[in-house]
Amino acid sequence: MAMNSFAALIHWCYVAGAAGVALSYWPQLRLYWREPATRRGISPVSWAAWSFGALVTTCYAAVVVQDLPFTVVSGVNAAASVAVLLFGLSAYRRPSRPDHLDAGVSLPTL
Repeated sequence: MAMNSFAALIHWCYVAGAAGVALSYWPQLRLYWREPATRRGISPVSWAAWSFGALVTTCYAAVVVQDLPFTVVSGVNAAASVAVLLFGLSAYRRPSRPDHLDAGVSLPTL
């Protein structure tokens, strides 16, 4: 189905805007990587819902719409949403080291 010029303009504006939004995750992901204490502010339930929606959107873009730019941008958004979700879940996991307490205090090892 051919797009008229206005529809094509809207399409590419959407792709450019969505790419910018997807890339805007980077500073926040970098913060979560460098400052693990910030992960406690992530709501895993909310991010699970947003990640699910982003994954469904990616599938819709690939299977129904069959538009490569829309699929790529949606996929980047889905991957970033899942990354935030995983960072959020990591804040609630038990420490694997026996010399590390839940309060964030490390015991010296001999």
